[in-house]
Amino acid sequence: VRGFLKESKIRIDAATSGAQCLQMAARKRYDLILLDHMMPDMDGLETFRKMRSMEHSLNLKTPVIMMTANAIVGAREEYLQFGFDDYLSKPIMEADLVRAISANAKPELVQWLKEAPEEADASPNSDAEEADGAGWLDKLSFLDTKSALLFCANNPEFYREMLRSFVAENRMGQIQSCFSQEDWKNYAIQVHSLKGTAKIIGAKELAELALGLEMAAKREDVNEIRRQHGACMICYGELRQKLSMLLLR
Repeated sequence: VRGFLKESKIRIDAATSGAQCLQMAARKRYDLILLDHMMPDMDGLETFRKMRSMEHSLNLKTPVIMMTANAIVGAREEYLQFGFDDYLSKPIMEADLVRAISANAKPELVQWLKEAPEEADASPNSDAEEADGAGWLDKLSFLDTKSALLFCANNPEFYREMLRSFVAENRMGQIQSCFSQEDWKNYAIQVHSLKGTAKIIGAKELAELALGLEMAAKREDVNEIRRQHGACMICYGELRQKLSMLLLR
């Protein structure tokens, strides 16, 4: 979301948990709130419920859009019935984000979105690729770069930023800690997040492994988790190492 809106005039505050979201919402009125569903400790539904029940809330009427990778039939209607103003399926596509903002935000915010500069040329001859050698994407043969670019507004430089973020945001320690403690609820949340980021960068094998672990954790199938956990961690570690080497060149 930050990447898609980087060139607009919309100012973004980011919270890393439901608790931090509530602290920020208590201090400042926002024009629009995008809220993730699956978060550790306090999920998006509980965060939304508490935010709406806060005394003298500054954001009682602020539109809130739910973001979730659990794209199932009827999900949007369920979120709307819960009180959300809209629903975005993850990984988020730029066109869907623009539609949601345009449909739910006040005209001034929509205008700031429309006043963004023209999108940079994302063709193979763009300045970003010329500056770094036209074939850097070809070095990522182990990733589905075609689908990844769709999640990155077809902008190679944006895609490279996402790859850097993937390497920098190492979830292995958190996942391993939940596994060791048999904390399957938070284990499911951690591998759910890994699944989403892996899908965004085109790491299909890792995304499928993480999805399998997420489903196993949700049904508390400990045998299946133990069977697949090691393979997922190896795949994750090797991918981070490959990308680290390529991005340092």
